[in-house]
Amino acid sequence: MFLKNSVMQKLLLVVCSCLIFLAGKGQGCSDAGVCTINSIKGGEIGKEDTVFYKQRLEIGLTYGVGDDFNNIISPYIGYTAFFTKKISISTKYTAALISGKKGTVINVGDFIITNNFQFLNKKNIALTGTIGTKIPLNYANASAKGLPLPLSYQTSLATVDGIVGLAFVSKYVDVSTAFQYPFFQGNRNAFFAKGNDTLIFQSTNKFERKPDVILKATGHYVPS
Repeated sequence: MFLKNSVMQKLLLVVCSCLIFLAGKGQGCSDAGVCTINSIKGGEIGKEDTVFYKQRLEIGLTYGVGDDFNNIISPYIGYTAFFTKKISISTKYTAALISGKKGTVINVGDFIITNNFQFLNKKNIALTGTIGTKIPLNYANASAKGLPLPLSYQTSLATVDGIVGLAFVSKYVDVSTAFQYPFFQGNRNAFFAKGNDTLIFQSTNKFERKPDVILKATGHYVPS
């Protein structure tokens, strides 16, 4: 049955409590940042029945809606090389097409590289650690009609970040946590919110991003 093990139930309760405590403290997840790394999302490496591939190519596309209902289409391409079942290196390139009332931006986003290690691999249980970095491919200073655009129209946040994470995967629940720290602030955005813009956007001139922490739990229903 779902979360049959009482230890798993307690673990999920603790994680949910932490998430409630942290709510409102976050600044949103950066585009192609810690939220989108496969090994941190859980269930990605090392369950006993996982098929072992030496290489993997991943191509994808995501769609989102920004602050003023601007459309955000984000393609990405990723490559993973598995040296063993327990050690791999992953890379990902991102880009975006962002279109809204203020203009249209098409640009590359970020480059992410991570090294993934599997510390534990037993039946239906795995524990994976991740260390890596995110490198911006622009300075978050795109403009339209000669005017600077807010960060919701930028394809990168222009920070060089260090990333560390840990993911626990089991038959009934996945729990993952990660920390993303901006070592270098390359943001050259010059947007100042004025008039009606203040109702939607924040001024991001000389904006400095703070570290991010993510903590996530996902339950699995396993029919008996």
